[in-house]
Amino acid sequence: MKENKKLQEQEQEIIDLRRAYLNIVEDLERKNMELESGQRIYLSLMEDMERKNQELVEKKAYVENILGSIMEMLFVLQADGTIEVVNAAVLTLLEYREEEIVGKKIDFILSGAQYIKTFLNIGFGSINHLEITFISKTGTKIHALCSYLIMQLEKNKMQGILCARDISDRKKIEDEIKENLKEATINLFQAEKMSALGELTAGIAHEIKQPLNVIRMIAQSLEMDIKKNRLKEDELKSGLIDVKKQIDRMSEIIEHMRIFTRRAGTFMEKKDINEVVQTTCKFFYQQLKAHDIELSSQLGSNLPTVLLDPVQIEQVIINLINNAKDAFETANMKGEEAKIEIKTYLIEEKESPLEGKLVVLEVIDNAGGIPEEVARKIFDPFFTTKAPGKGTGLGLSISKKIIENHRGTITLKTKLQEGSCFTISLPICL
Repeated sequence: MKENKKLQEQEQEIIDLRRAYLNIVEDLERKNMELESGQRIYLSLMEDMERKNQELVEKKAYVENILGSIMEMLFVLQADGTIEVVNAAVLTLLEYREEEIVGKKIDFILSGAQYIKTFLNIGFGSINHLEITFISKTGTKIHALCSYLIMQLEKNKMQGILCARDISDRKKIEDEIKENLKEATINLFQAEKMSALGELTAGIAHEIKQPLNVIRMIAQSLEMDIKKNRLKEDELKSGLIDVKKQIDRMSEIIEHMRIFTRRAGTFMEKKDINEVVQTTCKFFYQQLKAHDIELSSQLGSNLPTVLLDPVQIEQVIINLINNAKDAFETANMKGEEAKIEIKTYLIEEKESPLEGKLVVLEVIDNAGGIPEEVARKIFDPFFTTKAPGKGTGLGLSISKKIIENHRGTITLKTKLQEGSCFTISLPICL
């Protein structure tokens, strides 16, 4: 019995061992299957990673090709202005190698530190159409039109993208155009000045003729005294002094005309505007009298000086007087006497664009006024109501430009059947 029991126990142990062995085999087979599955997943992941890595390489090459083909300079900047990335255009235009520029603050290639301050102070957002100047490695200035964008990548981390287009050629053309325009403007001013001088011919001739007549009379008197043997030394000295005075007077007139016709540009000086008015008017009295036009002036006393170019202001006054004279040619005066009056006075403006004390010059006529549709365009360049060949249409537009260059204004008030008043306001010298 004992042997049977022992035999049964041994058989049971063998069964248990066999069962355990089978469980181990099953577990190993299961783990082997899991391992094979894991290997398949790993290989799949590796293949996926390799594919994505290849895609990244291709995308990087694609982006680099795009950046390399962009003609504009492109900078990627840190928040403090440090350069992180540049494209090929930067290296080409600024003549630096990549290692010489990446990692440095952008202000070392900018002409003026104000630009980097502008970039850093905008916070989030963008700047467009900002003109800045880069300095190349060889010192060449490169004018560029820029756009700048700041983005937030992570918390408290910002990045800027600066795109700059080289406009150096455009700037050069613009500068040439400005210079040509400046020269053309000077030529227009000079041409209009010569046109104004042509209108003064009669007045100039009269002003020179007067001292010539005086000299002639003195010479005739001295000649008569010599012939009659009664010439005294003190009379000769007195006569010669008078001749010299008349010659000086003619010299002043000729010198004034020389300055008026030859001088280009603007030469500002502190001046009493009444002096300019008086100098201008003396050339008109005789000419206007020949046209039955009375020229009078009512000039304010003790006016403050004005910073002005006497020749240019004289040109404006000449133009306004000539226009008034021409207006009388078609005016129906109905027996009324034709008059041109010039006034000067001081006012104080508090609400106009020209705030403060102003010296005012008015040129007033009673030539019947100007129609509203004409008055609206009176200061437009090349606008004229005169007959072809009579005027250039530039007189008033140039006059307006001259007054604006003097920080002043010129306006027109007109009333049909009555007359017109051009008002010039100029700030006084403080």
